[in-house]
Amino acid sequence: LVQTLATLKVFADKYKDLPTLGFTHYQPAQLTTVGKRCTLWMQDLVLDLERVTYEIDMLPMRGVKGTTGTQASFLDLFDGDHSKVKALDKRVCELLNFKKSIAVSGQTSTSLSLTRRPRDWPRTGTPAGANPPVDTRNR
Repeated sequence: LVQTLATLKVFADKYKDLPTLGFTHYQPAQLTTVGKRCTLWMQDLVLDLERVTYEIDMLPMRGVKGTTGTQASFLDLFDGDHSKVKALDKRVCELLNFKKSIAVSGQTSTSLSLTRRPRDWPRTGTPAGANPPVDTRNR
């Protein structure tokens, strides 16, 4: 997306003075420029980039747990020292550039993170420019 935005920036600048007919509500509208139209496409891509960045930042790693017995195996290796297992989990996440790991895991990762929609975003974590969640149940 970043590379696409860079390419579109050059395109928008090149055609900033080229007039074209605007189009709205399925009909011709007032004149605009090809460059201006391009900046509208770019705006959508910036919002997409913010969303992708947010999802990557919020994605937790499984850490050193997963299939049955994995974390128990580390606990055995560390002679029952839970703090060393937690430190290992944290270090593995850091080495793989994850900010956090999930607390509990089975053989597969939770699918909840794959089904999150904008309404699930915490209000403080909504990407800049994204619409805040709207409750439509009482309309």
